[in-house]
Amino acid sequence: MKKNTPVLASNKIKNPAKYLLKNGKWIRKTSIDEWPNLINIVKGEMTFIGPRPVLQSEKKLLRLRHKYGIETQKPGITGYAQVNGRDNISLQRKLVLERYFLRHKNPWMKVKIIVKTLKIVLRASGIRF
Repeated sequence: MKKNTPVLASNKIKNPAKYLLKNGKWIRKTSIDEWPNLINIVKGEMTFIGPRPVLQSEKKLLRLRHKYGIETQKPGITGYAQVNGRDNISLQRKLVLERYFLRHKNPWMKVKIIVKTLKIVLRASGIRF
């Protein structure tokens, strides 16, 4: 992303393609921009599966995550809401999915999320440019 990109969730940016660098579309499409988060996993700051990190400007989402206890989970590179709509779901839908994961997470569900993540990344679906 370019330096003048608004600090907003990607689904809130109007015409996000104008903020991409020359290789930005390919980087977003392949999700290579997520690789540095592997360092955060090693450091114990993130997990592979959990709710996606939220920008501090997303005050409503932060407030609702706190209300429903979602912020008690470490953020993840991928998550249940991520594989069920990525950038294309509403705030309400995202909260429903994150709450569902919080209440029902188990090893089998995590395996399904990993498989679904791989399919989404390989198809580059659900990304806004």
